[in-house]
Amino acid sequence: MGLFLRRFLAYVEEEPARRHQIWFGIFSPAELDCLFSPSWKDAHPLSQAIFPPLERVLEGAEFDETLAKMLYLDFRLYLEDNLLVKIDRASMACSLELRTPFLDHRLVEFAAGLPGELKVRGFKSKYLFKRAAEKWLPPSIVYRQKRGFTVPIARWLRQELRGLLDETLEEEKLKRQGLFNVPFVRQRLQDHWAGRADHRKTLWALLCYQLWFDRWIEAAH
Repeated sequence: MGLFLRRFLAYVEEEPARRHQIWFGIFSPAELDCLFSPSWKDAHPLSQAIFPPLERVLEGAEFDETLAKMLYLDFRLYLEDNLLVKIDRASMACSLELRTPFLDHRLVEFAAGLPGELKVRGFKSKYLFKRAAEKWLPPSIVYRQKRGFTVPIARWLRQELRGLLDETLEEEKLKRQGLFNVPFVRQRLQDHWAGRADHRKTLWALLCYQLWFDRWIEAAH
């Protein structure tokens, strides 16, 4: 809970669309400024590089309320280029035919035209949908806490995958590569392993990138 609260309050001074982009990103602008080695960062300034795609998506679009704007960004940046791509690949890899009935264009268009108070009330999301579902389902189902398809990455990185993580992001190896700010990366590792912080998102991203780099870039030379 503390992790989500800190992320929610971070960059509260930014306008909503930028806060949305930072919330769903892996690295914040401040973290991007620290992530890369000085020589690489000077040639490739990145702290503001996460915002141009956001601005292109919003170009020419108009919204009556902030909620509608955020939901539009979810469609274009989170569903379209993220979740739907992943579930399509995962299902096809298992020879499954997947359906997304709530993304039927008629339902999407109807929902998009609804006022915000029928979508969210206070901390209650999917307000109208849940009220409609009350006719067929008990309250214990309709109003139970949302549960995502999460895996214990934080624990894996501290325990089962610690050896792989340490080897893949080894200090001398990263120095030779010259891309990342080695003290920053190693400090993240130490803080996560000691339980002082939860860096699961950033460390998982670095692990996946480095494994890809080792296999397809480093091995080719």
